[in-house]
Amino acid sequence: MVEIKRLKVTKTERKPIKSLFKEKKSLLFFVFNISVFAVLLTFVILKIFVFTEEIIPDNHGVISLPAEFHDINEILSQPYEEVASVSTKYSILYKDGIDRKMYVFAVPVREIENDQYFLFDNGIYENNSGTYKTQNKEFNIEFNRNSVNLSYMSQNFAILFASSAMVKEGDYITTYGETRETVKYTEAVDGFDVYCIPTYNGLLMEFDLPRKPEKNEITIEIDINKLGHENDPAGYAKIINDDENNVGVIYQGSAVDNDGKFYTNNAVKITEKTKKHYLTVDLSKLSADVSYPAKLAVHFDFYNEKMFYDTSVYEAAPKVNTMLNNVSVFDSENKGNDGHTYLKYNIRSFTPKNPAMIDLLAFNFYVMSVADSIDIEVFRVPKEWCSSLMNWRDKAKHREKLGEFTLSETGWHRIDLTEYAKKLIERDYDKIRDNSIVLKVKPGSKSHAVLASVDNSYAPPYFEVHYRVR
Repeated sequence: MVEIKRLKVTKTERKPIKSLFKEKKSLLFFVFNISVFAVLLTFVILKIFVFTEEIIPDNHGVISLPAEFHDINEILSQPYEEVASVSTKYSILYKDGIDRKMYVFAVPVREIENDQYFLFDNGIYENNSGTYKTQNKEFNIEFNRNSVNLSYMSQNFAILFASSAMVKEGDYITTYGETRETVKYTEAVDGFDVYCIPTYNGLLMEFDLPRKPEKNEITIEIDINKLGHENDPAGYAKIINDDENNVGVIYQGSAVDNDGKFYTNNAVKITEKTKKHYLTVDLSKLSADVSYPAKLAVHFDFYNEKMFYDTSVYEAAPKVNTMLNNVSVFDSENKGNDGHTYLKYNIRSFTPKNPAMIDLLAFNFYVMSVADSIDIEVFRVPKEWCSSLMNWRDKAKHREKLGEFTLSETGWHRIDLTEYAKKLIERDYDKIRDNSIVLKVKPGSKSHAVLASVDNSYAPPYFEVHYRVR
């Protein structure tokens, strides 16, 4: 910011013309200085209001369209050669001649064994004992007659069911509208059937609600294996170790009814009674107009560091931080629920230094629910912000509008940031820090949509980069 000091004007005494001629040189020097100052000031103004806009291309390059792939398994099983030297648990790079395609996920989707990377296997396989399991090394699930046991990196967690029948089903349709393998526990909780679906980092539990529950909550016994817990005001529950570090997260529930309406903010909490732990899902937020049958989805994830971060802020909860919510809600029909979703990433970690090599840089995300159509605007956020601290009251301010898009259907969508990324790289690649954008509902657009956030291990968002080695 340039500070312009106010010139001090004082009254001067009248002088004869002759003496003024004597001061001609001083006057010319003064005029010269004023001229130089004016030029410098003009440059500063141009720098602030014009040159800064340089990073925004004329056509903005921000659009929404169906993504190329609709499932992570498709992405990670392409018939191309992987560039193993840059492999990570979060990313994969394919090469086909001079063409390169890189996919960078928010959460780990692969594990490593003997210096080789393998996609987390979400398939459900039968045990010799007639029970079921997944077949991963680092993260595994066992489906027993009265429990589901999850283990990851020596951490363990279990969900305990009452006496129930267990059966594997291969064509279950989830709340996301996709067909997945599941293990069904019959009348396992409050007389409701429970379907358990493996995700890339945990488990998705879906409660089949053929009728309105008699109580405004569902309670299920869990075993947190001598770990601690903490219920967050944002509606999710954290499982923590002795150092108070996150081990796992149980996210607030989401429900979808017979008409396809989506309901969020079904808070969860962990309680302890007689040395046993229970998970309670609050159903009081389900409105009276829910059309049954309905499904209630509750996610459990082991905590992992993220490759990029997001957080949503809501006017209705001005002091609440929602970093660990696994959905982002845009609801312009209900005052205060119109969320602003911030995304923070660093393009230096997955782009070449030469912008001319880049053909595509896109952010792909999953739309869980949308009513009619909704217009979303995208803005640049120049300031640093912390995903674990930010809320509505101290949200980061945005600057230029990068563009806008319309959501009208569920499934995978893409925000094309190619031209914007190229402009950033052209300016000074080595000085690029974290890049941030914010998504918000366009004024006048009356609808609502629910997106899977960075913490959603069922449909984790990812960056996609196409470039050529020239």
